[in-house]
Formats: sequence, C-alpha cells, structure tokens
Amino acid sequence: MRPLLTALAALLLTAGAASAQQFAVRTYGLADGLPQTRVNAVAQGPDGYLWFATQGGVSRFDGTEFVTFTAQEGLPRNYVGDLAVDGRGRIWAATPNGVAVLDGGRFRPVGGAALRRHVGSLAVEGSRLWVGSEREGAFVVEGGRVRRVGRAQGLPSDTVTDIATTRRAVWLATPRGLARIVDGRLRTFRPADGVPAQPVALAVAPDGALWVAGPRGLARIVGDRVTARPLTPADGVTGRIRSLAPDARGRVWIGTDLGEVGWLDQATPAAPLGALYTEANGFTNREVRALHVGRDGEVWTGLTGLGVGVFTSHAFAHFGASTGLDVPIIWASAEIGGEVWVGTGRGAFRGPPDGPFRPLSLAPAPPDTRVNVIRRASSGDVWIGTYHGLLRRRPDGRRQLYTVADGLASNYVYDLAEGPDGRMWAGTNDGLSIVSPDGSVASYGEADGLADPFVNGVAFDRAGRALLATDRGLVRMETGRLQGEVTVDVSMDPDGQLQVAVRDTGMGITAEQRARLFEAFTQADASTTRTHGGTGLGLAISKRLVELMGGEIGVESTPAPAPGHGSTFTVTLRVVPAEAPTTAAAELDGLRALVVDDCAASRRMVAGHLERAGADVAQADDAHAALALSAEADARGRPFEAVLVDAGPDADLAWTRALRSRRATPPVLVELRAHDGPAAEGVDASLLKPARHATLCRAVARRTSDADEPPPAPTPSAPPSRALRILLAEDNAVNRKVALRTLAALGYTADVAADGAEAVEAALAGDYDVVLMDIQMPRVDGLEATRQIRAALGDRGPAVVALTANALDGDDQAAREAGMDGYLTKPLRRDALAAALAAVEAPGVAPAGGTGPLLVRGPLAGTPPTEANSVLDG
Repeated sequence: MRPLLTALAALLLTAGAASAQQFAVRTYGLADGLPQTRVNAVAQGPDGYLWFATQGGVSRFDGTEFVTFTAQEGLPRNYVGDLAVDGRGRIWAATPNGVAVLDGGRFRPVGGAALRRHVGSLAVEGSRLWVGSEREGAFVVEGGRVRRVGRAQGLPSDTVTDIATTRRAVWLATPRGLARIVDGRLRTFRPADGVPAQPVALAVAPDGALWVAGPRGLARIVGDRVTARPLTPADGVTGRIRSLAPDARGRVWIGTDLGEVGWLDQATPAAPLGALYTEANGFTNREVRALHVGRDGEVWTGLTGLGVGVFTSHAFAHFGASTGLDVPIIWASAEIGGEVWVGTGRGAFRGPPDGPFRPLSLAPAPPDTRVNVIRRASSGDVWIGTYHGLLRRRPDGRRQLYTVADGLASNYVYDLAEGPDGRMWAGTNDGLSIVSPDGSVASYGEADGLADPFVNGVAFDRAGRALLATDRGLVRMETGRLQGEVTVDVSMDPDGQLQVAVRDTGMGITAEQRARLFEAFTQADASTTRTHGGTGLGLAISKRLVELMGGEIGVESTPAPAPGHGSTFTVTLRVVPAEAPTTAAAELDGLRALVVDDCAASRRMVAGHLERAGADVAQADDAHAALALSAEADARGRPFEAVLVDAGPDADLAWTRALRSRRATPPVLVELRAHDGPAAEGVDASLLKPARHATLCRAVARRTSDADEPPPAPTPSAPPSRALRILLAEDNAVNRKVALRTLAALGYTADVAADGAEAVEAALAGDYDVVLMDIQMPRVDGLEATRQIRAALGDRGPAVVALTANALDGDDQAAREAGMDGYLTKPLRRDALAAALAAVEAPGVAPAGGTGPLLVRGPLAGTPPTEANSVLDG
C-alpha cells in the first residue's frame, strides 16, 4: 500500500474546507462505503490501514475505500464494540457474542464459551489478551487458557468500561474506580486518590503516562502519582467526556457526548483547553464515541449516527481562494527565508505566513506540475521534488532540473533528505537517487539490492545511515551500499500458538530447491565450490525438533532478481506458557539500569528481561544519549546502578570511563558480546548474546549486591601435550571452532586455512604431518586441493584426512582417488578424530598417499546411525 498520508492528502487537505483554528474537517458515512454510522472504536495497523468498529462489522480504510468484515467473514456478531492490534499487526474484535482475531482474511473466534457474552473492551499485552465485560469483570486469555478477574480478586466493579496496557501494568476502568495490575498484584485508584469519578476511557501517552477520563474530568498517572484535571466552566465544555487520545505533539484530545472535540497541553494540563471544536465552528453535535491519533498527526473520531470524522492539522488547510491558494490539494510546505512555500497538486506557491500567496516559478519544470516535497539544504539551496523531476534552486537564483536524462532514477520524486555529507537523497517511484553538491547523480534500484524500488520516505539515523521507507519495509543504506536485513519476529497468540519467523533479503530459493531443502545433507547450492558453507544438516535437524514438539516449519521465498527477493522461515508451535520464575524478580526489584545498544530489537530484548525481573530500565542507542541519561539520573538523585552495553566488533567502550568516574560508587558495567573473546577492560561482567533471562538477571544481581568482590582468577587450561603438526582446512567458522576445540580436548593445536587454495599454499610452505581437509569449500574444493598437494609433494607430503557431511556410497572411492588417507564424517566425533590422528602418528606409519587402505570413521565404516559422530560427545 502506498503511504497512507499520500492517499489521505487527496481527501483531507482541500482548500476552503470546513475548519476551525487551522484544522480541516472531513467526515465519512454510508455514501463513502461505511456499513453503519455508529462507530465505536478506531485502530491503526502497522501497515497504516485504519480499522473501524461499527454496528455493521469491522471496516478497513486504505485512504480510498472501505472494506467491511461481517459475520459472513467469521465475526461472532456484526456489532463490534472495540478493536485491538497485537504485536504481529493482527486485528482483534470485541462483540457482545465473543472475541475474534483476523487471521488469513477471516475472523477466528478465541476464548471459547467464557467470552461469548457481554464483551465490551479489549487490549493485547504481549502474549496475553485482556477482555473487559459488562457484567463479569475482566478475562485474561493466554496459552489457550481463560482466567477471570472480578470483584472477588479486588476489582472495584464487575463492569469494565475500558482497558489499557503500559510498559509494566494493565489498567482496568470501572464505574467505581480504576484498577492497576502489576505482576499479579492489584491496586485500586478512586476519586479520593485524584482519579475522576466513573472512569470511562483510558489512553497511554508517548511518554508512558496513563490518561484517565471521567464524564467531567481527567487525570494523568505516572507511577503512583496522580495529577487531576477536572473540567471547569472556563473550558466551555458542556457535554460529558466519552473518549480521549494523546498525540505525539504533547496534546491530549477529548471527545464528548455532545459532539465536542478539544485538546489539552499534556505538560500543563491545568492550562485552559488549547482548542474546542463544536457544531458552532463547523464540527457536529453527535456523540464522539472514539478518538484515535493517526501516524501523521490526523485525529480520527468515531461518531454516533454520522460515521467517521477526521481533523487534519496541516497549517494551510484553512486557507482558500481569498489568500491565493485556490488549489485542490496541498502536498508540502516549508519555511524559506521568512516565507511559506507550499507544494500543491497544481504547482507551488509562496507568501507570508498569513498570505496572500503568489505562484512560485518551477521553471524549467512545467508550472502546474505536482509538488510533493520541499527541502532547504544547509548550503542554502532549495530542493523541490515534483512529478517532472528534481528542481534545485540556488540562493543566487540559478535553477537546475534533474531528470532521468541526468541519471535520476525516476522523474516522480516523493521525498527528500539531506545526508551528513551534504548530498541530497531523493526517493522516487523507481529507486533512490543521490545528488552531490557538484551536480553528479548516483541512482540505486532493484539491481543494487533494493527489493522494492518505490522509495516513499528517506531519513537518517544518528550514525548517519540512511533509512529508506518502501512498501515492503525499511531498508538501511550505509556507505553507498544497500544492506540486506535479517529480522526475527517472535509472537504468541493468546490462544497458545507460538510463531517464530526469520526473514532475510538474500538471494532467495527456487521452488525446486525448496522441495528438498529440509532433507539431510542437502544444500540449495550443492556444488563443491559453493560460496556459502554448511553441512546440510541444520534444517533437517530443525524439522525433526519442531515435529517432535508437535509443530510445523516451512519456508516462503522469492528468488533474485525478482522484486522483494529473500526468504522467510516460519516455525509454529502450540505451547503452554510456563509460570514466570520469581527469584530473579526479587533480586532486581527496584534496581535502576541503563541498556545501551544501537540495535533497537536487541535493546528492547535486554530491557524486557530486566523489567520482568522488577528493574526500572532506561534505554539509549549510543554513547552520547547514554551519558546524557546518566547525567539526568544523577541530577534527580536516582543514579543508574547497572549499565549494560553492547560490545560489538566495532564498539569503543572508552566512554564508559567517564560514566563511571562521575560517582564515588560507580555503576556496575556489564558487556554483551556477540562473539567469543576477551572481556573489555574495566567491565564487571561479560555475557554472550543472546543472554538468557536467568543468566542476565543473576549476573546483574550478583554484581550489584557484591560489586567489590573480585572475580575468581581464571583457571589456566592445560597446554597441548601432543607435537603433531596439523593444518585444518575448513571454510565454515562454526565448524572450524568445533574442530579446533575437539583437537584441543585431545591435546593438539592446529593452523587454519579458510579454503582449498589456502590449504594448498600452506601445505606446500609448511611442514605438516596431517591436513584435516573439508571437501566442500569455495575457490578450490578439498578433493582438488589434495590432488595439488600430492602432485607437488608426492609421498613426502602430509597425510590428508577428509572432513565432510556427505557420507554416501562412492564418496570413499572419490577420496581415495584424490589421494586422501582418511575420511571422517560431520558432526565430528572425538573418538573418531583421535583414532585417525593416532594412526598418523603411530611410529613407522607413513602417509598412504591414496595407495593404502582408506581409514574411514562414520557411516561408511558401518557405524550405526545412532552412533553418528556428535560434537556433544565428551
């Protein structure tokens, strides 16, 4: 779907539309495709679609048309009272006859008989679904089990009017007060605590605060602190509050039963209303049952008897023909030199902030071309993206229009962003273009790895990396190269279905390759000189493990060079959640921790472990942000007690010295590493990623409770006792590590070659007794490498023992003909390797050079499958 903002702009930003205080208003009803005009709830999915709960079903809006789901598509009833979106982007619907989730284009009932009546509100909290009923309290659905929370468990009333979830808590609104549930513990808030009487609506602000609305007032709750904000006559609100929604601009919106919509400043809630929209200034007198703030700041309202209303806060939506903006659509605006420049569907305009506006020349582009974006660069140049190319206006008045003739990816330019080096990045409908200050253009498309060439958004992160928004997702571009992404999504349905999806943007797998992908000893590329290593057992083992657990594993893939190439492996299991351990939670209760990692997913994962154990966690994506957060925490008298830092291969932890030197009692420093290696200087604990919950919590708790205790001195490993000179030729890093550790356990050391060509070079230059030779390697495979060694050194050369996963009939003959002396199968068994090396170093035994009997360990030697070589032996 093209960006929702693009589709909405054509509908919302109409000049001269009904407005109030710089907000344009548009309504949608039966004539626009809405099934009913009573709208109870509004939600937005991760793909940007809007969803509306109505008396006639659930309607999806893509900015152009409504698509409605009813009982024919699986809803328990057409009347839908509330909606929720889970972490997988799925839509959940509450009806008087039960709850259902949209799955594969149809709604599927969830929760069984317990949820088949009086359901009114919904919220999703991780793997839990919270359901509010009108008469029986709240229900928690997790792992296919349903539990009830009612007055017997401390709920003020068995009527639940709304539900909201914050980072660590679930909030339930009832007519008799508010309930908060944290780690199974319930606390109530009543009017005496500052919450409004008869709470009817809950919403969570971007800063994590909870807003509560009652008929005649609001309250903001942070922790246990409640700030009340009753309505006063000065606010001018005559109706009773029915709905509320905070936005990202620091406002909290309210809707009443008399059709009034207004907003308060979240920072100063005691201040008067910032605006109030009523029937008198162009809105309506219908009940506002729902409010939702969209991704682009537009405010959606669910109305009784009227349908859907939407406010757009575009600064020029209220300017019409009288100010010179007699145009149908406004697409862009920017402040340039004290003036406002406006891009429209019929050219561009400029003028003072209050008008009047006059046409802006776009020559040499046509004067009435569509203008999508206007950006001012640090050099003073103004860049304008149009449907006829990219226009550059210099401060001295010179202009240049870049088109496909100049190397631009497309003449249809949708977004612009200036890079850290001053180059202008342009997103088009057919790729990305980068224009240097000297005017040269570089473009990137599908051939360069851009899965979807429609680039509708461009931005830069703090590290200076470009982020490209496409219809198929976000793409990162660094140092002029598109970076393929591997993402892992883990989700669990409230009914107990766990799904793990691993997605990549690699070369993809053909249908023929997919058909045999899960067979043992099978690779997509089976040639002996393939670039990608592996034994061909990983997926076969994964399939067996998943099936033993009663689950399913599958793959979907699009081979390159098709658009969107890449693969998605999915594992689905039916599981029952285990009871959460309580020991770690007690150890970290109240501990203040800071997690520093430039990877948002990794950062959230670590923070989630600590929060579940009771810690109060802050997050930072780089050293600068971490130091700033630490200074703020110190100033508040609540310093961080533990700091957990990503220690990637390029990480520089020198900044942590400044962080620790600020206080007499420095925070405990824990590094999280993706690879084995020595711990960084000055850290108190070093853990490998991904750290298990218990391991992470024990390390932090142990170090913070006894930070002054020196770590035990490491026990030196025993030096190798064998003198055999060994060369290991293996291209796979994991297999290399396994082989080296197995050799070390037997008392040997070895040199390493990363492929067959390096193995030949090392064997001819060194004086080795034995070469452990992988068969399938890039450049030169193991068989050819052995032939070259034998041709150059003859019987004077080392013994060569093959290491391979392909233990099939005929492979021993191929190894013998190549001049190999032994043949070991992977995974490598310690006893088999020991026997092979013992045969080599036995006194008086010389390498056979392929002329003697072949030493075989593994299936070729008759080893039963149950005794196959295992890296776990010993």
